[in-house]
Amino acid sequence: ENNEWLEACKHDNLQYIKQNKEQASQQYEMRDFEVQQSQHEPQFTEIAKMRLRAQKYPYDIIIPGITGLMYAAIYNNKEIVLELMKEECMLFTKYDCHIPVNTQSPFMQPIFNNQTVSQKFNLNKISNYVNIPCNSSIIDLCIYLERWPILLQILEYVSQQPIPFQDQIFQHVNQLYQSHLMLMIRLPESFKVFEQYQELLIETEFEFENVMGENATYIAALYGNYQYFKYFLSLSWTERFKSMIEIQLDQSQFGRDILTVFQKHPSSGSHKCLKLYQQFLNNRFPEPPKWLNVQTTNKNLETIELNIAPKIVPKETQSIFEDMKDTVNQNVSKITSQLNIQQSKESTSEIGQVFKKDQQKFTDIVDSQQIFRLSGVNSKEFPEKKELNKMIEIKPLETIESQKRSSSNPKTDSTSHKSALHNIVSSNSKSGEGQSTDLMFDMDAVNRGSIERL
Repeated sequence: ENNEWLEACKHDNLQYIKQNKEQASQQYEMRDFEVQQSQHEPQFTEIAKMRLRAQKYPYDIIIPGITGLMYAAIYNNKEIVLELMKEECMLFTKYDCHIPVNTQSPFMQPIFNNQTVSQKFNLNKISNYVNIPCNSSIIDLCIYLERWPILLQILEYVSQQPIPFQDQIFQHVNQLYQSHLMLMIRLPESFKVFEQYQELLIETEFEFENVMGENATYIAALYGNYQYFKYFLSLSWTERFKSMIEIQLDQSQFGRDILTVFQKHPSSGSHKCLKLYQQFLNNRFPEPPKWLNVQTTNKNLETIELNIAPKIVPKETQSIFEDMKDTVNQNVSKITSQLNIQQSKESTSEIGQVFKKDQQKFTDIVDSQQIFRLSGVNSKEFPEKKELNKMIEIKPLETIESQKRSSSNPKTDSTSHKSALHNIVSSNSKSGEGQSTDLMFDMDAVNRGSIERL
C-alpha cells in the first residue's frame, strides 16, 4: 500500500490521492534508490496521460527518504501538490537526495559518499543533477529543482495560513543551514517569484545568519546577484534594516573582507554590486519597496538629475556701432518712413550688423570705455563716446545733401577727428588700385543707416 500511494503521487492519480490521503499520507519512501528512463504509461484517464506528457520529466526514479508531496513536485503534478499541502508541507527529507534534472544546475556537486547513485547515473548517462541536503523542506526542493509555478502555489497557500504556521515553515533551514531566501539568490530566475512574496520572505527570513556568517545580503554580494543585492540595500531607508545590513556585510569576524568578496568574482554583476555598496556607504540607497512605507529624502545616486543653470557668456562688442544698433535702426526707420523710401531687396548694406571677427578691421579693443584704436588714428586723441555720438547723429536731409557735395574733396588731417570721421579715407577704391586694409566710414552712408567697407 505504501508503494501504491507513492506511485500515485508520481504519476498524477489524483482520484486515488483524494480517496486515500487520510490514511496513507505522510509516508516516506523506503525503497532503495533507482533511476531509469521513463517508460511508464498510465492506465488512468486521457487527462492523466496528457498531464504526464506535459510534465516532461524524463525519468522514472525512486528516492529514499522523500514524501508523496515531494514526488508530486518532482513530476510537476500541481493538483496533487495542492491536495497534500495541509498533510505533508511540514515534512522534510530524511537523507541527502540526488535528483536528475534537464539542465545544468549550480547545486550540482560531485557524489563521493554514495557509490550506488554514481553507478546508476553513469549507467543511464545522467550528467545533470542536483544535490538536495538532508532536512530540506518542500519549498527547498522546489527551489533546487526550479519548479517556479509549483513554488508559487505553495507560497500562496502558506501566505494564507496563520502567522505561527508561516514562521514555522519559513524559518526552517536544511542541514547546510541555508534559508529559502539564500537558496533563491543562487538562481537569478527566482527573482520574479521573490517579487510576488517579497514582504513575506523578508519579514520571515531576511534576518537569518548561520554560524558561518552567511546571510542573504552576503550571499547576494558573493555571487554578484545585482537584483537581489539592490533590493536588499533599498531596505536601508529604515534604521532597522540599515543596521541589519551593516552587520551582515561586516564579515571581519569570519576573516573575510566584503571588498575582497566583490573582487573575487570579476563579473558585471559584482561590479554593479560594488557600485551599490559604495553608494550605501555614502547613505545613498535605491528606491525602497512600496510595502516599506517610507518617505525618501534624497534621490538614488544612479537616477539623480542634475539641473545646471545655463552659463551666460557676456557678448563681446566687435564694432563701435554695437551699442548704437537699436538707436541707428530706429532713426533709419523714421527717415525711411518720411521719405517713403524702400530699401532694395538686392542691397548688400549691413544695417547695424556686427562684423565677424575675421572680417573686422579693428586691431584692438582697449578697455570698458570702448576706446578703439583704428589704423592710422592715435587712440589717445580719439574722441570720447559722447563726442562720437554727436558726430554721427542723424541730420536733416539738407545736411545730408551738403555732406555729399563736401565729401568729394576729402581731407586727411589726423588732428581733426571730426573731419576724419566725416570723410572717406581710401586710396583710389573705385579704380581698385592699392585698396587700404583700414576700416573707414562714409558718414553719408552712416546717415542712411548703412556701413560700407571701402
